[in-house]
Amino acid sequence: MSKQKKLDFFLKNPNTSVITTAEEPTPSTSDVTSSLEPKPKKPKIRKFDPSYLGFGFTYKDDCPQCVICSEILTNSSMAPAKLLRHLETKHQQYKSKSIDFFKRKESELKAQKTLIRNTGAENVLALKASFLISLRIAKSKKNFTIEEDLIMPCMVDANLTLFGDKSAKKIKTIPLSNDTVSNRITMMSDDVHQQLIRKIKRSKLYALQLDESTDITDKALLLIYTRYVDWDEKEIKEKFLNCLELKKHTTGAEIFSALSDCFLSTDLKMSDCISICTDGAANMTGRHPGLVAKMKQVAPNIQSTHCMIHREMFASKRMSAEFNQVLTTAVKTVNFIKSSSLNSRLLAMLCDEMGSAHRTLLLHAEVRWLSRGRILKRLCELREEIIIFLSSKNCDLVQYFKDIDWNMKLCYLADIFQLLNEPNLSLQGTQKTMFHSYSKIEGQKKKI
Repeated sequence: MSKQKKLDFFLKNPNTSVITTAEEPTPSTSDVTSSLEPKPKKPKIRKFDPSYLGFGFTYKDDCPQCVICSEILTNSSMAPAKLLRHLETKHQQYKSKSIDFFKRKESELKAQKTLIRNTGAENVLALKASFLISLRIAKSKKNFTIEEDLIMPCMVDANLTLFGDKSAKKIKTIPLSNDTVSNRITMMSDDVHQQLIRKIKRSKLYALQLDESTDITDKALLLIYTRYVDWDEKEIKEKFLNCLELKKHTTGAEIFSALSDCFLSTDLKMSDCISICTDGAANMTGRHPGLVAKMKQVAPNIQSTHCMIHREMFASKRMSAEFNQVLTTAVKTVNFIKSSSLNSRLLAMLCDEMGSAHRTLLLHAEVRWLSRGRILKRLCELREEIIIFLSSKNCDLVQYFKDIDWNMKLCYLADIFQLLNEPNLSLQGTQKTMFHSYSKIEGQKKKI
């Protein structure tokens, strides 16, 4: 069947499909459409000619750039007629200038680019130096004004003496004002905190260690430490997570509420907490109102542990009434001397005259675990000086220091608490596990 007959047959019978042979394939609609579509032409990239400088143009990234106004045109504008039109319309006063004039303008443009590049690099280095100095001030816990008052003048004087005025001018470009240092420290703190939150979220599971205490200004603070798996370094890390201020009460409900708000703001899931370590206070370990009980309602699989260092502190409190009376008397003696500035100065002068190893007594603090051992040791070392001082003040406490049996008990307590302080110190620090603490305590028991 010829092509003409096939076409006539198809026009007479439109519903009839035409069977074609392999020798005469029927082209598809997509093939016909694609063959009819015009192929896109590649844009022509014009090249810069040195003669274009006579029109006031140099080049940058295959595009013409005016050496007078620094405007960058498209590559399609790199034609003499278009460049001349730009010169005549925007810089008509320079139309009759020679090519030497435009060469000088080109040199000035390149010098300007170099200046901007160098200035930007110097600003980046000055910013980096500002962050490094602010970090050192934060670590040293100094006042933020120390940069303007001390650090900056010292650096300027040192550079002016050693390297000259040019180096001193560069030092002055470092931003070191009080507000700047405060902002730098805040930015670094927020960045470190966000990095820690991201690593905890990636770890999936984590553990917490909480301790509620009171600082010197009578503010109730909740310290939060966390342990998580750092997948980048493939090890378990221990970091300080946050320090929360408890505005009102320090009950278990208040602590749980503050902890919940902290986790909600950081988008951490409390249900992912698998372990919590606290001390033995009622607000932490209470059966119903305690923090641990409330945490178990949110995370049923959480495991609670008692801090071993707190166990050592509780063990040191369990003493007989006889030794407790010795400790109470020692604390009263320290308070009698330390509560008065005059008494402290007089005791210091007496120690200097007698050639003592120490000049002052240590103040007892119930919240500090190592306080008892240090205060009793200092009392034993300054026993003779205290007897002379209390006798001059006609204080009734002097009779205890003259009693041989009482002094023997005082020295015994000082030795015992000093031995207890050693494991307390060894148990503190980062990356200490339960196995490490257990071996330290067992070794101390054998040593005693």
